[in-house]
Amino acid sequence: MYLVSSGLVNGELPLFFRIGVGLKPLLTDMHRLILAIDAVHPNNNSEYVNIGAQYELKLAGQGSFTFEGL
Repeated sequence: MYLVSSGLVNGELPLFFRIGVGLKPLLTDMHRLILAIDAVHPNNNSEYVNIGAQYELKLAGQGSFTFEGL
């Protein structure tokens, strides 16, 4: 049992066990790739896995802007 604002509740509090790993397989001056995966084991639901990836491309832009006041 645990206490909430509306009173006592019968049951267990939610509990999550999470383990994950992330790595950067591609890391150069212009490119970056990040991969991540984690597994979650909650006590009140089924297990699930999260998978993510992020790719970054750095492009250099060059230009100029001039402004002549009145």
